[in-house]
Amino acid sequence: MKPLDILSLSLLFSTISGQISGATSSPQFSGLGDLPGGNVRSVATGVSADGSSVSGNSSSTSSSSLPNVDTEGYRWTEPGGMLKVGFLPLTSPASTLSGLSADGKIATGYAAFGLGASSNRAVRWVEGSGLSNIGTLSGGSFQYSEGRDISDDGLRIVGQSSSSAGFRGFLWTSGGSPTMLNLGVVASGNLGGISEANGISGNGLMVVGSSTANSGTPATDTTPEIITSQQTQAFKYSVATSRVGLGDLAGGPVDSSAYAASYDGAVIVGYGTPGTSINHGVIWTDSGMQSVGDLPGGAEACRLYDVNADGTIAVGLGNDETGRAAVIWDADNGLRKLSTLISGLGIDLSGWKLETAQGISADGDVIVGNGTNPAGKKEAWRLTGALALYAEPEPESPAPSLALGKVMSFATTPGNVYQAEYSDDASNWFSLGNSHSTIGAASPSPHSIADPNPPSDSRSYRLTLLPGSTSASPPAFTISEGAVLSFPTDPGYIYQAEYSPNLSNWSNLGSPIPTTGDTVGIIHTVFQPFTVFPSPSPARNNYRLRIDEP
Repeated sequence: MKPLDILSLSLLFSTISGQISGATSSPQFSGLGDLPGGNVRSVATGVSADGSSVSGNSSSTSSSSLPNVDTEGYRWTEPGGMLKVGFLPLTSPASTLSGLSADGKIATGYAAFGLGASSNRAVRWVEGSGLSNIGTLSGGSFQYSEGRDISDDGLRIVGQSSSSAGFRGFLWTSGGSPTMLNLGVVASGNLGGISEANGISGNGLMVVGSSTANSGTPATDTTPEIITSQQTQAFKYSVATSRVGLGDLAGGPVDSSAYAASYDGAVIVGYGTPGTSINHGVIWTDSGMQSVGDLPGGAEACRLYDVNADGTIAVGLGNDETGRAAVIWDADNGLRKLSTLISGLGIDLSGWKLETAQGISADGDVIVGNGTNPAGKKEAWRLTGALALYAEPEPESPAPSLALGKVMSFATTPGNVYQAEYSDDASNWFSLGNSHSTIGAASPSPHSIADPNPPSDSRSYRLTLLPGSTSASPPAFTISEGAVLSFPTDPGYIYQAEYSPNLSNWSNLGSPIPTTGDTVGIIHTVFQPFTVFPSPSPARNNYRLRIDEP
């Protein structure tokens, strides 16, 4: 619950501004820098579920010591910064990290294996222990593997490896005897097929990727193999369902891929192809496939690279008139350009071009990606406090009013317009405050109207119904002395008035007031009875109003 305003009451009262609590952390954007030495360049590939760590690669003194090799893996943390992870022993100095466990202390990726023009090997990195080679699938004369993602507990890794049948997606499982499972292909053309596993759900039970079927003319003694068509389809794999093709958007060639899944694997993100040379971001659920389209302007080439734990927020890249642009998606707001939203929060992005968003934390509050910095160099970046980008706006602080004197109280019913009136001579009647409408209200509720500082104890009161009311006659009312707190409400929240004699120990004033069923804003009042006359009154209290979501 969030305290919105505090009103102090004695014989005189004043408004004291209160702070709103419960907001997300203040958004902060920063570049992640670069490893020392080599070219000025860094790339982010992912973020840990808790948002504390970033994986990627950068140019370093070590990695730039050989021609055509300029990459060393890193893990970035706060406040540690960007720390290199090294290389496999006795190999070319080249490595990258591409996925992190939930706490960022275990990662996967790949590193060069051998010297010179060697092939990559999938690796597992553990804080304090460094890189270890997890091998390849068996078979084949060419040996290669890459780790693409890792489960939250760090015990399962997915990626792509060479095999006796060609390149295949794999699932590696840690244990006493680690195993690497060949995930096969969804379908194979007459020239065979390949597959790759790009992501794994946080719980480690769902693998996602893509599978390609190759068709064409087989090789002969005098002519090479010629591939004339490729059909690439996203897939998901679990022990329970095995491998399942996820299809593609209607129109255009068959070309889709899945990159990441929610914690339980129920939501999968990637891209599909609804037309020639067109890619749209795609979300798969049990209900089917949903296109999120692309940004307006420019080529249509959107891809979603990651999704938060509950599957409600996804990030990736899109295209507009400026070219590649980092994007964010949620169901309420659709696909939006990330840099526009960040600038709208008052963050200065002068000189930056955010080109991709690669990863998002489990709660959606941390996003990492890649872009061009003000110096024109490629640099990884990190945004914290990102919940401010897609959180529903908080209701505006009501402007409560506090009155001391007599209070008219009555029970309202929906569909009426009430007007309180007073008279000092029982013949001439005047309106007491504004009318009170319950048209659009969800249920009956109590209501109070204050007569602040009446001239005497002999004033008369009455209650009338204005035109438009559905009731035939006004309800009975009571007159009390005390304090009344009046405030406007917005539909969809729960309001609670509180009081305290010392601004320390607070107690509820009346019952909570729900407006979840209301369709329009309504003015509500609550009161605290005590003796006002004869004045001066010894009463003194402080009041505040709190708002909560249901």
